[in-house]
Amino acid sequence: MGVYEEINKYKDYIDKNILVYYTKTNLKRMKIDLINRDNFDKKYSRGGLCMIRGYYNPSLIEEIVTTNISRGNLLKKVTKRSRPDYCYYFHQGEIKLVQKHCCDEVEFQRFEWINREGDVEYSILTDPDEFSGMVVSKYKEGKVIRNSFLNSYFSADSFDLILEFYEYDQIGKLVCAEMNDISVFNNKLFETKYSLKFNYDERNMLNDCMLSIDGKDAYPCRIPPIVKSLITGEEIPELPSKSPLSRGELLKELRKIISSWKGENIYAISLFINHDDSTITDFEISFNHEEGQIGEERWNYAFWEQDGITLDYLLEHRNVKWKKLLDLCAVSIKQLQKENFLKETFGKDIAVIIHGYEYEDIELEATRNANPNGQAEEFFDALKNYL
Repeated sequence: MGVYEEINKYKDYIDKNILVYYTKTNLKRMKIDLINRDNFDKKYSRGGLCMIRGYYNPSLIEEIVTTNISRGNLLKKVTKRSRPDYCYYFHQGEIKLVQKHCCDEVEFQRFEWINREGDVEYSILTDPDEFSGMVVSKYKEGKVIRNSFLNSYFSADSFDLILEFYEYDQIGKLVCAEMNDISVFNNKLFETKYSLKFNYDERNMLNDCMLSIDGKDAYPCRIPPIVKSLITGEEIPELPSKSPLSRGELLKELRKIISSWKGENIYAISLFINHDDSTITDFEISFNHEEGQIGEERWNYAFWEQDGITLDYLLEHRNVKWKKLLDLCAVSIKQLQKENFLKETFGKDIAVIIHGYEYEDIELEATRNANPNGQAEEFFDALKNYL
């Protein structure tokens, strides 16, 4: 099949789904649910901003295929510090609406409206007065067998589409899955195909999976605990706590990640630690690069792209408190600064900001300690004027 035939196949698929689900009846139902949403039961989550629907994303494989992302965590309670990213609305036990960036004060809040008819669950992503995208999931005997994510739809010749296919054995174990990541821009096709094979032990316990990209040699991949739980239907086991997170372990991960950014025009690195009281809800690292930002945009994290790499895996099965992690990050970054690791990697001094949303005094103290030779002075100057 040629490229144009392939593109037209995906266009036809999208057109058929729009015709079936983006109807006047469904738009009317969505409007009614939006009006009545305050009467629905609510749940909140943090993280997962890189995934449609966050914690309740129907994909079983996206976190495996796309490393350094997660679906986030449900919050036991909502406080000023927890700042949830998603609000989920449930009616009679079924999820009906998802509100993204629910704490942001913007004129238009983006919602996803979800409906279930038999073995098909579908949703419509809302933007002001126009179709933006949809998710369609097909189930069989309670297990997902196909997902399609129309993530963006600019026009008939420019769209982003992800198709997932799942295969189970006779006793219902997931044995393999495929994901096709399709982008069409001005009728040019960009496509990546991922294939996963899941391996079980003699007790039918899920061990690991092998991932192949575009038909190349497969390699083993880690399955996050929450994904393993979704695949097997078993609760995440209470595993014994690991030994405390050490400076050596954190330094190893920081060096590996930061080294991969060599060549980027970076001027600042963020170690973002969000917390609810002493419990850590997010731990990730990101950077901002020189693009002519001036004033507040240069140093206010709210203006950064925030396409971070999660470090949550370092905290799994560990009882790490917020203040302890702040101290550990400050000591580790200070070590990198003293070694000139950042300067040698990027050819210049780099500020590393350790912070949450509020730039609390204890976070500022950690940032100052982490940058002993004045690497973050421009940030502190901006703090006086803007933040």
